[in-house]
Amino acid sequence: VMRSADAFWAAFRGGSHVVEGVPDAVLDTMVENLAFAGTIADIDKQVEKLRRFEAVGLGAIALRLYADPAESIRLIRERVVPALA
Repeated sequence: VMRSADAFWAAFRGGSHVVEGVPDAVLDTMVENLAFAGTIADIDKQVEKLRRFEAVGLGAIALRLYADPAESIRLIRERVVPALA
């Protein structure tokens, strides 16, 4: 993946899901294990992912909230934080 950094940047800048030289299986694995995205129905799955990250030493995350940031923050406060406390 690190050898393909330029290809990742090119895909990002171009708004493409295709990263030249990186197999789809690798991209799928990265999305599944490194990204957080979904609907309200996915909260429990995402909490479990955060627990796995914590178990291997991750102590902080950064979030990018899209459509309705205020609602996202409310859901995080009400559903995610208590589940991780």
